[in-house]
Amino acid sequence: MTTDEYLAAIHLALMESPIVASYVVVRQRVTSQSGHLRVRIDLINGDFLEAAEFFRLTPDGIKVADYRHQWMRGTFPCPSPSVLPSRFEYDIIPLQE
Repeated sequence: MTTDEYLAAIHLALMESPIVASYVVVRQRVTSQSGHLRVRIDLINGDFLEAAEFFRLTPDGIKVADYRHQWMRGTFPCPSPSVLPSRFEYDIIPLQE
């Protein structure tokens, strides 16, 4: 698989996913040896994702060198100021021991 084919497969997966309402390419760069894709994805439940992936072509095929995403609720503010969405629970480090 070439880097162009890999990038096309990502776009196809986003277009065919039943939970993706739409997506926008924020940045895309591809060479014969590597590629970078950053997208904003609107989900059918109103949430959205910012995702980025950097990949390289190796003798064994495409390898993801770096990947990150941020998932954001589409319904801010939270219903109660004392309640955080569950996906943030693990990111909060207690200030006291």
